[in-house]
Amino acid sequence: MQHVIPTTLTFEAMIITHKIFHSVLGPVIVAWNGREVCFVHFGDSEQQLLALLQGTFASLDSSPSHERQPNWDNVQKVLERMIEGRTGPAQHTVRLHQLGTPFQIKVWEHLKCIPSGEVRSYQEVAQAIGHPSAVRAVASACARNNLALFIPCHRVIRSDGSLGGYKWGLQRKRALLTYERDSRKGTYQGISVTGDIGETAPSGGK
Repeated sequence: MQHVIPTTLTFEAMIITHKIFHSVLGPVIVAWNGREVCFVHFGDSEQQLLALLQGTFASLDSSPSHERQPNWDNVQKVLERMIEGRTGPAQHTVRLHQLGTPFQIKVWEHLKCIPSGEVRSYQEVAQAIGHPSAVRAVASACARNNLALFIPCHRVIRSDGSLGGYKWGLQRKRALLTYERDSRKGTYQGISVTGDIGETAPSGGK
């Protein structure tokens, strides 16, 4: 079962443990707050990923796991399959935990419903969640996602077909969309992914 938890809950006295593995798109860090995955990020180095983790959970104790994490092998396998476009977040049983406002949670839950190999525009997501004028807020929610792939914000692009932004780099976003498209053997649906490759974060998209 997947869990996205609102900001009303706290992390008092919680210890975050983490592991790093190397994927075809670079190092990936996975962190747990007990039995739930609470942080999944791409990075360019292990040092960068550890700094990102510490910056996100600055008030918590964070340490590498020297013990077998619950379902670690399964989590890594699921992430590797998602990177390669061979599975989607709806097909896993990993427990997730992410803080967010009610609006952000609504966006993230909708993103999990976008099938692998398809994309939606920021405008389409805003309309789908009942806030058609909140395009910039949708882009902001995508940028604040701390669960790469499990919350597939890479599947949200601009209405003109350009990529928009991606907090883990547009080269990774393009690669993920390409892998997913190829895995569907030419049955790619949605907006053509071309054009804007110069941005590194959502800029309000349309």
